[in-house]
Amino acid sequence: MLTVSKQTRRIMVKAREAAPLAGRWYYGARGHAAKMARHNGVTVATAAGIVAALSPGCSWERNLEDAARLMRDGDEFSGAGTYGANVAKAQRIRRGEKPLRVLGGAKVVNFYLCIMRPWSRSPVCIDRHAMGVVLGRKATAKERQAMGRPAQYRKLATLYREAAALMGAVPSEVQAASWVAQRGTK
Repeated sequence: MLTVSKQTRRIMVKAREAAPLAGRWYYGARGHAAKMARHNGVTVATAAGIVAALSPGCSWERNLEDAARLMRDGDEFSGAGTYGANVAKAQRIRRGEKPLRVLGGAKVVNFYLCIMRPWSRSPVCIDRHAMGVVLGRKATAKERQAMGRPAQYRKLATLYREAAALMGAVPSEVQAASWVAQRGTK
């Protein structure tokens, strides 16, 4: 008999609460990156890297606006909705450095990988909302801080991979669907 942890069950339940296309979120994100790339004469990897670098602390809409403005304005870009260190990383990527050599932190790297390869079974973007799904409640500041530790991040990502395997889905699809449902219940 297969034993499923309550955390994995929470992920599955939350993912099923989402709108039918919510799991396709990263495919849409890749589409946005591809459109930005074409418009600005850069690769999809560059555009996705800029989007990922600018994502911390930012709404998705603001993230896309900032990425488009940074690609348009170059070194003159200012007024980002994220941290200065992240803007510096986005500028390095815009100038041609490889995103995976510039981006830091499991969450941002996995966000980039999910955008680049939404069909992949490997990357899982774990943020405070993804953690909240696992916990069944809003994560505390202490719990969110622990999420930055590699072992804790791996544990949470493994739970999403388990849920995805049981649902016959890709982990990023399950994470995206549960994220959309979780944000809707805020």
